[in-house]
Formats: sequence, C-alpha cells, structure tokens
Amino acid sequence: NMMACGRFDLAIEAQFLQTLSHPNIVSLHGVGEEPGNYSFFIIIERIDRTLGNELDNWVIRKQRMKGKVRKGKMTKRTYKATSQHFVNHRLEVAYQLTSALKYLHSKK
Repeated sequence: NMMACGRFDLAIEAQFLQTLSHPNIVSLHGVGEEPGNYSFFIIIERIDRTLGNELDNWVIRKQRMKGKVRKGKMTKRTYKATSQHFVNHRLEVAYQLTSALKYLHSKK
C-alpha cells in the first residue's frame, strides 16, 4: 500500500542522511520509533527556503527592479550595480549546489 511505501522511503532517506555531512545538504538530527512502523519519523534541520522558492523570488525581484527603472524610481546605474549583486548571489547559490552534488557523487 502507499503508506507502507512512504514509510519505507522515509526509512531509506534516514539511513542515507545519516551518512552525509555537508553544509548544503539537510542534516538528520534524529529518528523515532522503528523504521517501517506506522509511527516512524525523522527529525531534520529546518529548511527555510528551497531552490524553487529562490527561483520564484529571483524572477519577482528582477521584474520589480525593471519596473523601478521604467518608473524612474531607480537609475540605470543603480540597476546595473544591483543586477551585479544579484548575479553574484545566483552564482553563490550555483556554487553551493555544485558543491553539494560533488559531495554526493563522492559518496556514490
């Protein structure tokens, strides 16, 4: 049944997370009950953002910046400087992703 598959998947996830330690990969803090039991659970660090959230925010932020330039609320010079900061942020996120993927590949 679907619930049993979900519990099994969660147990596998917990076992996998126990072997990982990387600043850009969620860390496992504990497990409860026996894996496979109906009441089995895992405790992970709080995730306050996802890549999907970041991508959505970037699109919105870029649109707002362009709107401010069109309305004269931001100069092209300020827009260019802000855009460069924005690019640097996105590059940092890309670096974090590639670092995590490289680490995962090293763990096979």
